[in-house]
Amino acid sequence: MAISTSNGEVAGTIGGQTVSTPRDRTSTPEDLRLALRAATLYYLDGLTQAEIASRLGVSRPTAGRLVARAKARGLVRIDVVVPPDMRDDLHADRSASSSSATA
Repeated sequence: MAISTSNGEVAGTIGGQTVSTPRDRTSTPEDLRLALRAATLYYLDGLTQAEIASRLGVSRPTAGRLVARAKARGLVRIDVVVPPDMRDDLHADRSASSSSATA
């Protein structure tokens, strides 16, 4: 269950331990661990923010903030790998779509 405090912190549980997520830029290791757990559930396990919120005991908006915080802290990287034989096609698609948008 999520607990909101007067100073803007939101507490949740991870591994049976309660951790808080302050809204400021200083994060404790426990806060980062909660953000990392949320990002893992979102990006690797494919859970929705609502499912993450339920699992971590926080609100849905807080789950979204946790995922965003993990990404902002560099805990999440998204790579799009384009095979070498498709690179020319990719750029051709982009110029074709911009040409049709201006036509």
